[in-house]
Amino acid sequence: PFFETSEFCRGCHQHESNTLKIGGKTIENTYVEWLESPAYDEGKTCQSCHMPNRQHLCKGIHDKEMTDSGGDVQYSVDSSVKGKKFFASLSLTNTGVGHMFPKYTTPAVYLKAAFLDKDGKAIAGHYEEEVIQRRLNMSTSPWTEVFDTRVAPGKSAILEFDRVVP
Repeated sequence: PFFETSEFCRGCHQHESNTLKIGGKTIENTYVEWLESPAYDEGKTCQSCHMPNRQHLCKGIHDKEMTDSGGDVQYSVDSSVKGKKFFASLSLTNTGVGHMFPKYTTPAVYLKAAFLDKDGKAIAGHYEEEVIQRRLNMSTSPWTEVFDTRVAPGKSAILEFDRVVP
């Protein structure tokens, strides 16, 4: 029965509060993030997603289907004609992950918008990108946090693209 509880995962996926902190946060805080998420309130365990049928499949950010199920992508476009203003908004909402998305410091998710030329290449000056990641500088001592733009459960990352149509 313990194998089927989120407490089983805590030993590897939660650093204690008195361990190394970078930017005031432990490197691994998954269990606490889950306790504070809607997934916990809904009775979902870590195993519900990562270990279905008691199999440790390690499904996470490197599994396309798992990643796609973790968020809701929405966009809106206020298009115009050449030489006029163009506005687009792209958002990613963490709707299916019971912790920060993405979880660790290694993977990153990118929201991108661009005007493309006839060959499908971004036109210079008409490209916008939002990186969703926790990036650490581990070449310094002590380590430092460069930025943390990960998305908490129920929250959104938004990219706004505001340009004149080329």
